[in-house]
Amino acid sequence: MGRETDDLTGLEVAFKQPVESRTYTFNFEKLLQTTSITGIVSIVSENQGRVTGSTDVTLTAKTHNSAELAQVRIADGQDCEDYKIVATVNTSDSDTLQMEGILKVRDL
Repeated sequence: MGRETDDLTGLEVAFKQPVESRTYTFNFEKLLQTTSITGIVSIVSENQGRVTGSTDVTLTAKTHNSAELAQVRIADGQDCEDYKIVATVNTSDSDTLQMEGILKVRDL
């Protein structure tokens, strides 16, 4: 997926087409310092409401590498809609950390 940063929110932005099924990766390395990911609490999506009646994305295969990466497979979504994707993980220091990103679905 192509990546950029949203100027208003500072969130990382990724793109996919409506028919694609792609992996979205959250890199927690800067937040973890000397700890590692021990589990995924949740990875959820929030439709941003750009398209009236738009469909949600489908999130499956939520995994982590026991180090700094959490991943989710994202499918579906409505053309011209944006989705906020939020990953929450537990760490080896018993911390709970969260990262957010924006997924833009565009039929190119």
